[in-house]
Amino acid sequence: RPDGTTHKQYADYVAEFGHLMLVINEIYGKRAPKIREIPDEIRFLTELKKFELGDCDSLVKISPFIVKLPKLKTLLIRDCPKLKELPETFLELPDYIDFQILRCENMHFSKLFKGKLKEIDPFFCWKWIGNSNSL
Repeated sequence: RPDGTTHKQYADYVAEFGHLMLVINEIYGKRAPKIREIPDEIRFLTELKKFELGDCDSLVKISPFIVKLPKLKTLLIRDCPKLKELPETFLELPDYIDFQILRCENMHFSKLFKGKLKEIDPFFCWKWIGNSNSL
């Protein structure tokens, strides 16, 4: 975090002020080369509708809680070369969510994710785990 707080300090802060309604509808993270993870504290953004993340060269982890956000409609992750996998909770992603992953060339996916994705970038995407002929 730029302000030097740890994830625990942030969670404690959010818990302390939990009675306040946190209203963030959209997050756009672009060209943020130092972001290494999307932390579990994202679960507190219950009003989040749109999450777009791109050009994050150091991103290696996305919180499993992102798919549990009740109002999320759009989830776009692109150009994150170090991101290799998604949490298994992404298999629970509701069908109404526009879920796209583009140009994440080191991403490994199980064929189980096939039905969840709305768009596939065939030129710069992923290494499928399993028999690619069955996709």
